[in-house]
Amino acid sequence: MIVDAPQPRATRVTRKLTAIADLRRRNRFGSGPVVGDAPLVVSLTSYGPRIADCDLAIESIARSPQLPRRFILWISDADFSIADHPRLARLERRGLEIQRCPDYGPYKKSYPYAAEAADDGLPLLTADDDVIYPAAWLSTLLRAHRQQPEHLTGLRGHAVTFAGTGFASYLDWPPASTATASFRVLLTGVGGIVYPGALLGALRDRGEAFLRDCPMADDLWVHHTALRTGIRSRRVASGLTALGVPRSQGSALHMSNASGGRNDRLLAGLYDEADLTLLRHD
Repeated sequence: MIVDAPQPRATRVTRKLTAIADLRRRNRFGSGPVVGDAPLVVSLTSYGPRIADCDLAIESIARSPQLPRRFILWISDADFSIADHPRLARLERRGLEIQRCPDYGPYKKSYPYAAEAADDGLPLLTADDDVIYPAAWLSTLLRAHRQQPEHLTGLRGHAVTFAGTGFASYLDWPPASTATASFRVLLTGVGGIVYPGALLGALRDRGEAFLRDCPMADDLWVHHTALRTGIRSRRVASGLTALGVPRSQGSALHMSNASGGRNDRLLAGLYDEADLTLLRHD
């Protein structure tokens, strides 16, 4: 899935303004539920000033012809009040669950659910709060998961690449192939990731060690947990395009993790020689 496909700036701005206006109309006047019978749970998180616009991501997902069994927004902000967010209040009346959790950073969209409900039998589909997803997004990922439910499945990811005795710089990892599932596929959350039940259980069992060993880099932690659980990852070809919600903070975590070199440092500390051997030979 491509987010903000290259195009003239005026065209991109017009597309975003049109999409935002349509989603805000849906929120203001729509009454249909955001949950349904699709056998999965959608989860996302938001924080601070981003909460004011996260309804756009939620409304965009709710355009799907298949709606999730549960739809959860995780909030850790101590001063959050639903009374200050009428758009979220309208979504809550249509079935959105707004749940409180500790401030786990980006892990809020996966770990609280894994800790609470890993054994409920439903896969978890995570989303980002600053993306306007295409209407076919959820059904595309659900179909891919049903085809190979044992794998971690997503629409965007990198091919794990080596240099010498260790990893190549994370910035040099190319896009992952869509040909087959592999331990050497590292999925990235912006495109959406479907977690099978076995992985949710493994994440629950590892507890909050990510706060110490892999802070703010949930994609690496999820990949590392999948590797040690014997779960391969699969990047799915979709042809879908999405729009980024206009917001300058949206790239801050990516900049510190990737461009700032944090991912390289975390990779070096997280994966041991047995992990590297398994990756090299897959």
